[in-house]
Amino acid sequence: STPATYLRAFSFLKKKHLFQPDAKSGFTFSAPTLYMGLRFGGIPEYVDCADRLDTYFGNCANVRICVEAGGIAHNFLINHVADFHIRPIDSNDFNGAITAGKCNVIFATETDVSPVHFPNHAENMYKIGRNSFEYGPSALVTRQDDPVWSDFVRWVVRALIAAEEQNITESTASNFMTTTVFGEIYENMFVNAIKAVGNYGDLYSKYLEFILPRNFFRTNLLNNGSTGLHLAYLLGQIIVKGPDPVQGSTLYNIRTSLGELRCGIMKRVGFGEVVMDNTTGIERWQGMDADYCYALCASLFQGDLSRITIIDVENDEMGFQALDNGTVDVLAGGRITLEADVKEASTGKGFTFSLPYFYGDEDENNLSPEGVFAMVTREEDPQWSNFVFWIVSATISAEEQFITQKMSNDMVYIYLFGPSLKGMFRDAIGAVGNYGEIYNRSMELIVPRGGRNLLNTNPIGPQMYSFF
Repeated sequence: STPATYLRAFSFLKKKHLFQPDAKSGFTFSAPTLYMGLRFGGIPEYVDCADRLDTYFGNCANVRICVEAGGIAHNFLINHVADFHIRPIDSNDFNGAITAGKCNVIFATETDVSPVHFPNHAENMYKIGRNSFEYGPSALVTRQDDPVWSDFVRWVVRALIAAEEQNITESTASNFMTTTVFGEIYENMFVNAIKAVGNYGDLYSKYLEFILPRNFFRTNLLNNGSTGLHLAYLLGQIIVKGPDPVQGSTLYNIRTSLGELRCGIMKRVGFGEVVMDNTTGIERWQGMDADYCYALCASLFQGDLSRITIIDVENDEMGFQALDNGTVDVLAGGRITLEADVKEASTGKGFTFSLPYFYGDEDENNLSPEGVFAMVTREEDPQWSNFVFWIVSATISAEEQFITQKMSNDMVYIYLFGPSLKGMFRDAIGAVGNYGEIYNRSMELIVPRGGRNLLNTNPIGPQMYSFF
């Protein structure tokens, strides 16, 4: 944990593993333990107005919103609501502020708007808004220079979620899988974790259900495959200047001595196919994996898509080997598994995965390949892994914001990899478009978009998924 107020800690966690300005370094975050956003709460008729960000028409013009001064929620309101309607308060005594008539709506984290904090208001006089804003995960935090420990923590969290998926509790923990990827001494690591605390649902019921009823704040429910899982991570303080590419790192070498991106792709329908470009008469790669390679190239070289070499790898094993021996800088379409993350069989190494961009087995006609697919990088180079992670996240964020390829200049500048890469998001979206455009171009005719490959948008739905 961090010695900070809840909002500051929440902001810190939302930076994921990129750059923390106080420590001048990045951190690694586990699988999310809790998803939470900002919501409106208060007098029902005014909450309905605020939920639509309507402070103009009819009685909505009388909306007065209390918010903790200087926090994430305050910054959001400044960008979406006229100052006249905002009532910054120095403390988070929201109950007192509403009781005293200072405001009729509050805007805060979902824990702070929970009805348990407002005992003075009758049930029909207090309401929580339907929509969530600035949604993001909380997680366990580890140092970025210890990838094995980070992997260990990540997969213990995922095992608790998997145990709930499999209806395994403390009393039946011995039914959960064993593993030796961390060594034989830890063969029963997952079993022992579940024996100690139960599954994810058990923990939630014990500590959070009375504050955040899980069936109302639905994001922390298990995702059964019927709703979307694509949810972009929030950026935190994008105006903070992070370190330039570290000399000798993959990011540095690609932009200097190599002068190009080398991206590994496996030939698969919809993901990676070689076609003839009718305009130039030159063969080129197309598909979802190829588009993410092009997005990376564009982000590295200010939109110049000529500075890429795509290398055909026959299968997952050869892809991991090419990544390990330096033949490629990134592997597109790697399947996320415990073994590949921690100790891939053919190399004996662990690898780092971006946000997933395709969830397999989502179509009833069984046309979808099995597995969850992401970009893969070497584990020992966190700055490059972070860069790749955020490019994938940017394509999802662009679709969430309705930013298309033609509108790519609406993407924010970001300085967390130094000023020379401030346009990385704009360049990536300008090259391939947002996630929806990528999917429609590459996969829609093969696997019609649905299930987990949809965005998780308001009202935010179940987001817990184990990857087991």
